[in-house]
Amino acid sequence: MLSSSLIYYYFYRRRKQQDKAPTEAAGQRPRKVLRPDHPDVAISLNNLASLYESQGQYAEAEPLYERALAIWKRALGPEHPNVASSLNNLAGLYYFQGQYAKAEPLYERALAIRKKNLGAEHPDVATSLNNMAELYRAQGQNTKAEPPFQHRN
Repeated sequence: MLSSSLIYYYFYRRRKQQDKAPTEAAGQRPRKVLRPDHPDVAISLNNLASLYESQGQYAEAEPLYERALAIWKRALGPEHPNVASSLNNLAGLYYFQGQYAKAEPLYERALAIRKKNLGAEHPDVATSLNNMAELYRAQGQNTKAEPPFQHRN
């Protein structure tokens, strides 16, 4: 049987933990609240959208990708590589739903931004070229799909 002093110790310790703020109880520092248009919010929106997309919840993912894209455009300008990544993510969502007409201009824009900012030999440009080729292949446009695959010159 537990002694009364040991019972009191556990009761007191538990009470002290409950009195702390939840983040302090978990051993974390309190976090500041970010503005809705802060780039870190765009990162979180993108991550949540990606989770929804991976679960096949496309309707939930789309507005989150769109909001993340809008934040990146406002915060960094429409030509920033993060905007290209965001365009690519939204295009990928459309691609997986078979909405190729919506995906194509977004993939094209992402490719243009990446080429301009990163150079033709950058791995992200190769990713964009691959995405374009896969989009064309999925539509049975094999002659259009070949040039992006052969672009390495």
